[in-house]
Amino acid sequence: MESSCFGALFGGLCSGLPDCMAQAQVASMTVSREKAELRVGLRLDAVVPKSQLYAAEKQLCEKLRLKKCVLAPQYDHALLDGSYIAQVVEELRHRNCLVNGFLDDVSADYHGGVMNIHLKRGGLALLQSAGSDRRIKEILRQEFGAEVEVAFDGVTELEEYSKEFTQSAEENHQKIIKIQQEKQQAVQEKKAAPAKCQTIAFDMGDLPFDRDSLAVVTGRAIKEKPVSLDSIDAESGKVVVWGDIFAVDSRESRDGSKVILAIHFTDYTSSNVMKIIAEKEKASVYEPLVKGKTVLIRGEASYDKYDGEISIRPYDICTVKKLIRQDKAPEKRVELHAHTKMSAMDAVVNAKDLVNRAYEWGHKAIAITDHGVVQAFPEAAGAAAAIAKSGGDFKVIYGVESYFINDMIPIVNGAKDMPLMGSYIVFDLETTGLSAGNDRMTEIGAVKLENGQVKDSFNIFVNPQRPIPEKITQLTGITDEMVAGAPLEEEALRQFYAFCGGEDAVLVAHNAPFDMRVLACCLSHYGVAHRALYPYLCTVRMGRRAYPGLPDHRLNTMCDALGIPLDHHQAGSDSRAAAYLLADYLRAGLDPAAFERQYDIARMRTLRAARPLRP
Repeated sequence: MESSCFGALFGGLCSGLPDCMAQAQVASMTVSREKAELRVGLRLDAVVPKSQLYAAEKQLCEKLRLKKCVLAPQYDHALLDGSYIAQVVEELRHRNCLVNGFLDDVSADYHGGVMNIHLKRGGLALLQSAGSDRRIKEILRQEFGAEVEVAFDGVTELEEYSKEFTQSAEENHQKIIKIQQEKQQAVQEKKAAPAKCQTIAFDMGDLPFDRDSLAVVTGRAIKEKPVSLDSIDAESGKVVVWGDIFAVDSRESRDGSKVILAIHFTDYTSSNVMKIIAEKEKASVYEPLVKGKTVLIRGEASYDKYDGEISIRPYDICTVKKLIRQDKAPEKRVELHAHTKMSAMDAVVNAKDLVNRAYEWGHKAIAITDHGVVQAFPEAAGAAAAIAKSGGDFKVIYGVESYFINDMIPIVNGAKDMPLMGSYIVFDLETTGLSAGNDRMTEIGAVKLENGQVKDSFNIFVNPQRPIPEKITQLTGITDEMVAGAPLEEEALRQFYAFCGGEDAVLVAHNAPFDMRVLACCLSHYGVAHRALYPYLCTVRMGRRAYPGLPDHRLNTMCDALGIPLDHHQAGSDSRAAAYLLADYLRAGLDPAAFERQYDIARMRTLRAARPLRP
């Protein structure tokens, strides 16, 4: 017996196989581990009764613990004749197709690619409305590989004596509808009924669970103690874990028959995702798995090639009730320094949850003191009002963690004692990073401003002698190829110095301290001791005084507010935009020298407050 025949592969699992079936060649085999299904295509030399095929399917399901097994026969077209109609009718019944006895005792002839079926009990209209002719064609195409036309003749109409049969069929139909309604009602009642809770069997240790809150969602109750998620890897295999659900993603399969769930959860050592593929009509069992629920999961941890991460395919899922931390101190305190999410980078809780948790712990009040903002006050007030409405007594103390600002920061810096109403060199540097000491220049851009007018410009690429990081290239557009043949820093600085016209020039930059530090560090690399050779002016500091109402004082924000064109992070464009910004100050009558002598901030604000921003 050949190794590829059905008997060699499955003969030990199936008793009473006829010889033609045992010797049949296995043409195809499909296995679904998820669905526990097996489909085997058999190439047969003789017709095998459907009853024998079904008997073998049943034995394979029992021996292999399958939910479904299909043995699909494949015959030569020459074996097809009218006698095969009996096997077709049996297959229709096996597939639960509606035939209502109309195909009982039928006979058929097969000639010229047409299967003529001779009816004896009428019912042609019902058979055609149920698609029986289409299903018969499909069965013959699958088993004989032929496109066969199906025609009915004989007794096609219901006779008078069949009224009793029709009445009986209608009664059966009503019974089926009633059974389906009762089944649907039972499903709804099961959903509405609270899940039966069990006692947790394992040693919980420091896990924050209510011991009597274990409820099975699917599968069996979990009795093993969970491991932490940070210990899970692609080789872990079968694991038991727990976590709080923080996100649930749901979508349908392409054919719409299945629901694909991705349930994200964390045990606060790490996070993972639970992947579930369920039949659409059975997906309701997973409805309890919503954001905020705490779950216990037993499943298979493996590497998901589709998502490129480790995920867990669950066997058993249970929910548990998480214990809420309590304040057991006999004398309750009042927190006088609480931050909310409104404190940037300092808290993750919102004001409502903070107030409610303090009230649950028996506290009488709480102080909200965010960093420099009061935006949490309305939410906190609403939470306190809700507590009062329900009969509780709780007070919110409104505060703020304020900042003191040194408003005497000098706007003009430098060692030169000289007027600032003449010529200005407005410049900008592009670098390989944000560290003045470790990074290098890639571009210098500058313009010469005299009496509010741009008189000359300077722009040069600089070879940093190191690769430019990808993020810097994305920001500035400067690539390694663009600077490969450019002058080195020392030569570029000499050319920039020549453009400035000596030590009497006044340097101006947006965020000038950074650019000045970069210049100082570059000079020190070539043995030139850094000192303030030029007085310099910072347009950022001036902008903070001139436009206190802007959300920030970055160059692009200032340019948008004043209508100044800008191609940001290009040294030539940035320096020209900063020059136009300074010219705008000067045209408005601002005397920069006043800041050096008196730091008259009040005068600058008064001047700008009376002058609206440009559209």
